[in-house]
Amino acid sequence: NGGENNQQPPPRVYGCVIGVQRGRTVEIFNSFELIYDPSTRSLDRSFLEKKQELYKKVFPHFYVLGWYSTGSDAQESDMHFHKALMDINESPLYVLLNPAINPAQKDLPVTIYESGM
Repeated sequence: NGGENNQQPPPRVYGCVIGVQRGRTVEIFNSFELIYDPSTRSLDRSFLEKKQELYKKVFPHFYVLGWYSTGSDAQESDMHFHKALMDINESPLYVLLNPAINPAQKDLPVTIYESGM
């Protein structure tokens, strides 16, 4: 690449996390990617509803607990995504997965944010 060092960060990936919540105990069992257009800040609702319906048929006790994105930090634009899911879960979790590799880090590069009621 000619030694150029103007790499753009990779595009962010968004999705739903599903599982079970009992009181303050949360178990995340699976996830699925969502279709989100950052230029229009719109979420493909029909895709989300279809995936949710399919999961309910196979795993009737699993619910959409919240959502995830990739990145190193939460961004202001994430609130649009967060609010878009509040009609499914009034207090969604936000799981931030950092895809950057840090060999010195022993823990998984995951941060979980909880919205207050």
